[in-house]
Amino acid sequence: MEEKEKRIFKFDRSPDEAHYFNLKLYELKKLERDLDEKIDDGSKVINRRIKPIFEEVNERENALNNKLKILEIPIELQFSHKIVDTLKGTHIVEDIETPKETGTTLRDIEMSSKEIIKNIKRKIDNVINLVEDINDLVSIERDFMQCIDECITIKEKVKEIFDTEEFKPKIEQFETEINRIRNEYSDFAKTISSKSRINDIKRAIGDFEKNCNSWKKNLLTIKDDALNKWISYKTKTVKFTKRVKDMLNLLSKSHKINISNVNEKIELLHQRIEPEKIEELKDKISSLEKLKEDIRKSAMNIAENFITPSEAKVLDILYSKKDDKLNWISYEDLLKEIEEKYEMTVEEAEKALKNLVSKGYVLRGFSLSI
Repeated sequence: MEEKEKRIFKFDRSPDEAHYFNLKLYELKKLERDLDEKIDDGSKVINRRIKPIFEEVNERENALNNKLKILEIPIELQFSHKIVDTLKGTHIVEDIETPKETGTTLRDIEMSSKEIIKNIKRKIDNVINLVEDINDLVSIERDFMQCIDECITIKEKVKEIFDTEEFKPKIEQFETEINRIRNEYSDFAKTISSKSRINDIKRAIGDFEKNCNSWKKNLLTIKDDALNKWISYKTKTVKFTKRVKDMLNLLSKSHKINISNVNEKIELLHQRIEPEKIEELKDKISSLEKLKEDIRKSAMNIAENFITPSEAKVLDILYSKKDDKLNWISYEDLLKEIEEKYEMTVEEAEKALKNLVSKGYVLRGFSLSI
């Protein structure tokens, strides 16, 4: 024992400092002081260097939780709703790898903690980035759902209006494609579960956005196709009424004809097909076709007062060719169409054509005289 240590065993020591000649007690006291000093130094290191790291993580996690709390996604947006629910249930420290071996010094603990915290912060930041992008995802999904709703509305209107056999295959194709896309959308939303990891979610969002673009493109294509069917029908109907008027005007050059009744029916038909948008239509195609047939029969009845029924039928076909911008018609093709449409014999058709030429309604080579 050193000389200076011997002095602490003198009798004039205070009770706190006296060791009553007990060397073991002295050594224990000394160890206690050393331990207190190390603990105090350790606490300072923890408070100064390690504690702020955990506080920063807590702040980020609180910021994330606050962002998630205010996110309320309608359940109709199946994918976005599933994503937000999954993010709200995410355990940040889950799947974070920790060092298998750590040292026992504060320095070792500090370095190990920093590595763990670094991974936790990265995961929190990834989730925060996803949350900040949710509005864009919701906008994309809502736009897609609006497109589906519009297509369903149009499909139901098309189904109601286009009630003839001619349009049935197109309507079925429209309906099948809508159902296919809706099923693909629902199935894709189910790929997200509470067990989905952040990287899986990020990848799924990217895939979903690509799918939405593809789905929308297909939906818009079939929607436009359906709308074009109405535009095409309307165009053909207008050509039909012009054909009837032109045929009667041709006859009126040689005869006094009263076509007011036909004109009234044509005007009524024009009023019924006036809407540009199929959603505004009130009449079914079958009803419009009945009106067109009534107009055609009325015109044919008028024509048959001045030319034979066979001649009227041939003239009707010639004017239908005018709709196709064909002023010159092959004789063989013309006879074939007359036979198919009106079940006339070749002899009847040839006689009717000859009479129309002689009366000046058509020219040889069978061009309309107007």
